Amino acid sequence: MISTHLSIHSKKSVKNVTIFIHGTFMPGLALLNPFKTYNQTVSPNDRYYKCLKRLRQDPVLYEDSIMLEEGLKKIDSTILYQYSQFNLIPAHSKKGAYQAIGAYDMLSKYINHNKNSDYYTFGFSGILSDNYRKEAGHLLYHELNKIIKKYLQEGYKPVITICAYSHGGNVALYLSDAENIYKESLKIDKLVLYGTPIQEETALFAHDEIFKKIYNFYSQADQVQHNDSFSTSSSQSFRTFKDLYNYNSRYKLDYYQKIIDIRLLAQDDAMIFGHFNFWYFNRYSSWPTKVKPEIEEVCSFLDPLPIAILTPIFLYLVDQTDQSNQIDISILADNQELNILATDTINNKIISQTNNLEIVLNKIQKYAKSSWQPYTNTDETTRLGVGILAALQSLIT
Repeated sequence: MISTHLSIHSKKSVKNVTIFIHGTFMPGLALLNPFKTYNQTVSPNDRYYKCLKRLRQDPVLYEDSIMLEEGLKKIDSTILYQYSQFNLIPAHSKKGAYQAIGAYDMLSKYINHNKNSDYYTFGFSGILSDNYRKEAGHLLYHELNKIIKKYLQEGYKPVITICAYSHGGNVALYLSDAENIYKESLKIDKLVLYGTPIQEETALFAHDEIFKKIYNFYSQADQVQHNDSFSTSSSQSFRTFKDLYNYNSRYKLDYYQKIIDIRLLAQDDAMIFGHFNFWYFNRYSSWPTKVKPEIEEVCSFLDPLPIAILTPIFLYLVDQTDQSNQIDISILADNQELNILATDTINNKIISQTNNLEIVLNKIQKYAKSSWQPYTNTDETTRLGVGILAALQSLIT
């Protein structure tokens, strides 16, 4: 009887825990201290650092991306409930993180029937610096271990998914470096990368046991991801792990076991989605999308939401096979139908596809269109101008 009692109470309910990590923001401001940025010696006394710290507190920064304050911040369950009723209060509806994570949660429940889920954002300084990304990765490591212990104490078994954008992916990969030092047996079930510059400093971490599976989403139209030659000692960034492995053979360890490079397309066109489409709101009218009128119908199902909201559907499709580590996912729209198709890139063989997603996506997209009311509706160039003004102010004050 004692044995039976203990076995019953030792069973833990699964808690799906998803963490969203933003990337570098306003990297052009690195020109305030270009040599220090290039040499990885930016300090808190430098203009670039001061400027970003000031900007990091500006609520305008949180309106059009999946990003909140610095540190690990849990999304309140009441906000998720409000979103599920399409009834966010105005103070919440203008924040991109609440809109995007609410949409992500709805799609996760739709495709996976996941009902027991918690969501967090992790914010870091956003500095274009490998050293600061490493520091942020170590901070995230300690924060994750704290919440995991809390879940275990409450009787839950946490299943951890990290969705990381741009250099946020390298922040997440530095969790492996922290594990090698602190050895608390952290495990990340799924690491999802969007437009992450694949770099020599962090690529080998992808093979470590801390990560069970890594999904690397990229677009051939992304002109940012592979052009970071500034914040890596090798002066080389890549779109895929395969590209890096072809460039340097010492990175070929265990590539085929758990790392999947996934190219995103629309209407079977690989030159559609730019870097900001992954994570930012209201970016479908900017290059390269604006020169592709044939994919306007695809964008109409998403605008103004970022592609990252579709992650639960993408992962569901990819997980239908373990036979390929190079996959194409194409978003197809025609006559009020939207389907998503996963194909084995090497063999050109269909792996899986969805039924028509129009009904569920139409509700989400219409709500975003009507309720997402940002403080200012500006493009990236305008925001960079605001950042420069803040930088000048930081030099005076």
